[in-house]
Amino acid sequence: LESQQPSRRKKRALDAAYCF
Repeated sequence: LESQQPSRRKKRALDAAYCF
Protein backbone atom coordinates (compact mmCIF):
# COMPACT_ATOMS: atom_id res chain seq x y z
CA LEU A 1 0.00 0.00 0.00
CA GLU A 2 1.23 3.49 -0.80
CA SER A 3 0.61 5.21 2.50
CA GLN A 4 3.53 7.56 1.87
CA GLN A 5 1.99 9.59 -0.95
CA PRO A 6 0.93 13.26 -0.93
CA SER A 7 -2.27 12.26 -2.69
CA ARG A 8 -5.04 12.49 -0.13
CA ARG A 9 -7.79 12.49 -2.76
CA LYS A 10 -6.25 9.58 -4.62
CA LYS A 11 -5.62 7.74 -1.36
CA ARG A 12 -9.27 8.15 -0.44
CA ALA A 13 -10.31 6.64 -3.78
CA LEU A 14 -7.87 3.75 -3.30
CA ASP A 15 -9.22 3.18 0.19
CA ALA A 16 -12.74 2.90 -1.24
CA ALA A 17 -11.54 0.46 -3.89
CA TYR A 18 -9.75 -1.64 -1.26
CA CYS A 19 -12.90 -1.61 0.84
CA PHE A 20 -14.57 -3.80 -1.77
